[in-house]
Amino acid sequence: MKIASLSVVALAALVGLAVVSCGGDEGSADAAGGGDGGGGGGQDDGGGQDGGESKDAIAGGDAADVQDSGPFDAGFEDAGEADAGAADTGVGKDAGPAVPKIFGPAVKVNDTPITPEPIVSLDSAAFSKGAVLAAWAHRTGELNIYPALYFDISADGQAFGTDKKAWGSPGGSTVDRPQIIAGPDGAVYIFLYRDGGTSFVKSADGGATFSTPTMVDGSKGLCKVRLSPIGTIGEIYVVYFDPGEGKVNFNKSEDGGATWNNPFELHDLTGCVDDMYTDGEDSFVVRAQQGVKLMKINAGLYMHTLAVTIDSADLPYSPAVGSLGNSVHACWATEQNNSIYCAHSADQGQTFGGRHKAAGPSVGCYADEPDVAFDPAGGIHVIYRDYCGNGGAQSKIMYIFSNDGSSYSSPTAIRDNNSYVGWAGLAREDGMLGVLWIENPGGGFNADTDLFFSLGQ
Repeated sequence: MKIASLSVVALAALVGLAVVSCGGDEGSADAAGGGDGGGGGGQDDGGGQDGGESKDAIAGGDAADVQDSGPFDAGFEDAGEADAGAADTGVGKDAGPAVPKIFGPAVKVNDTPITPEPIVSLDSAAFSKGAVLAAWAHRTGELNIYPALYFDISADGQAFGTDKKAWGSPGGSTVDRPQIIAGPDGAVYIFLYRDGGTSFVKSADGGATFSTPTMVDGSKGLCKVRLSPIGTIGEIYVVYFDPGEGKVNFNKSEDGGATWNNPFELHDLTGCVDDMYTDGEDSFVVRAQQGVKLMKINAGLYMHTLAVTIDSADLPYSPAVGSLGNSVHACWATEQNNSIYCAHSADQGQTFGGRHKAAGPSVGCYADEPDVAFDPAGGIHVIYRDYCGNGGAQSKIMYIFSNDGSSYSSPTAIRDNNSYVGWAGLAREDGMLGVLWIENPGGGFNADTDLFFSLGQ
């Protein structure tokens, strides 16, 4: 998902189905990894479409368009049949009406300058029992060397404390693609790509202290990590990419990262997934790969469905996905008309209706880097970037809302500060949403780059 995005911890309710596919297969080739988006670091995501930070701003956007994307590919790699369930959301019906969020003022996260560019990647913010957690890698010295991993916390999303160094890399080796998750027991994990594999540091005291990095067994380049709040400590799900063997693998830990299962391959995918949404034992992953492809993983059965192509028109890239009950909602950007499109499923991703144009760019700009979240009442919240000006120097973080998956509110700006903004993404927990982004008044990355957060309620 994206040089300009931080999609974030997905903890809304997914129920469902567990259909079918492959067994364990552990990659062995050395690799530089497979992260999505982000400057520096240097992971290879195995190909696929990328919007690219240097794209020229183009005026555009066409009229709203609906295109039938066809049924879910029902052929699975092993035995098993899809149980579609009822075609309604099923969850959150007693949570009150679905209404748009009102986002508060931008709050600066970091108190030490981030120079000359941070690595915040996707999934660099999370909620933990109402507190907001943020993580980033601090670059110093040589180009593309990010030797320090930083962490900060806010009790209420209104003010952040003093930056804490979660880990410093000896010898200046690269720390890349930090992604932060929090367990139901209060443990904090920051996953990162380093030394050819996926590692993590862990805090058992709310971020006061962190362990030294531990490698995920058999892992290569970090794509996505999620925590499912199963049991007292939760289960950790990791997707990583091995470019040497061209495999995308899934693995899980049921004991806080102390041990890991044997990884299994996600067939049908050829590079790092762009987004992943998890709760219970089910996860949905999406990737821009000759269209927008979606796959469902069941961690309990260690199986997955075949990937279904949701849409392939207008060169889609940077897809995001969210889910609640039987509903699955995916959004993506398009190269050919610089707009945000979305599609909705009411049967856990087995079939999708036609795509809908959710938002177009401002004149002379392009819309990119969407992220998606459901609230408990079934409301669908989407953010994206309106990339404008020379080098994106007049960009904005925009917000739209839908309560039916097909029609959307008029866009409103969460952040319109006549600045470069990027890597925006949602953190979500219960009825709360948070947006984390980088901002630079001078455009692009330099010594003025900072992290900001806004809480939506």
